[in-house]
Amino acid sequence: MAQRELSLLNSIQHQIMPKNILKEVNRCRTRFKQRFEEVKVSNVRYNEKCNFLGIGVMKGGTTALDAFMRNHPQLQMPYQKEISLFDAKYYDLVKGFAGNVHSIYFPKPEEGRIRGEVTPNYCFKPKALENIYNYNPEAKLILLLRNPYLRCFSHWNMRKQKGVKHGTFIEALENEDLFIREPEKRRFLIEYIARSLYVPQIQSILELFDKEQLLIVNSEELLNEPNGALNKVTEFLGLDPFENVTPKLVHKRDYDSVITPDCYEIMEKHFESDLDELGKYVSWSLDEWRSPRLAE
Repeated sequence: MAQRELSLLNSIQHQIMPKNILKEVNRCRTRFKQRFEEVKVSNVRYNEKCNFLGIGVMKGGTTALDAFMRNHPQLQMPYQKEISLFDAKYYDLVKGFAGNVHSIYFPKPEEGRIRGEVTPNYCFKPKALENIYNYNPEAKLILLLRNPYLRCFSHWNMRKQKGVKHGTFIEALENEDLFIREPEKRRFLIEYIARSLYVPQIQSILELFDKEQLLIVNSEELLNEPNGALNKVTEFLGLDPFENVTPKLVHKRDYDSVITPDCYEIMEKHFESDLDELGKYVSWSLDEWRSPRLAE
């Protein structure tokens, strides 16, 4: 079975696919080769599934969550964050033995430790959620949510610093706003606004999983009061509490601009109604997430 997986992963790269997908395929294939040589297939035979997955949101603190989880003695995390197996376009080719491919990223299972991984793209991709459900319908899901205005701006700022040219923040918002209203005028793929609309993503999750399988965490709490946020996570997973932890700031980026009133005006048309609905799903007040322009 392992040799078959390796042959399949080798063949995938020869198909025509976007560069980002090819990169994921090559990364998966490289990791498989390393593990295949290291353990001579012994690990893959166990095929132990993940008990939980951190599924998002992008720019919502998932890197910090992953870093914290790696320090808990009852958890076993993969060699790297963002395996992205379930949202990859080649998933249908490997789904027959997805559990085996997934195991490539993990050390050999240990008694008393449960497996989990964090990939922030999952919550935004209904197909990824469907793939996760088919892989393990009893999986527990952790969803970090951040102030949508700040998440949206942070997403654009990250893309800008990586060299993605979507114009200024206001230009990117105007283009996406136009696409949402008039899809035929779409110029390029951007999801700054869409990824900050949390209710549709939560609804997609709950169409497949019971509400008891989903934990929604305030990313600001994880940043400023990590003990409280992480205790909710361990209780949700049925684990011992974390020992005292200190705040962990990762992937902090500098900003050379600010959110202007014109930017807030565009975002408000989408985010304020979503926040009205979001209150049904979260346990904290959303007052501080409202547009500061409306409070004036």
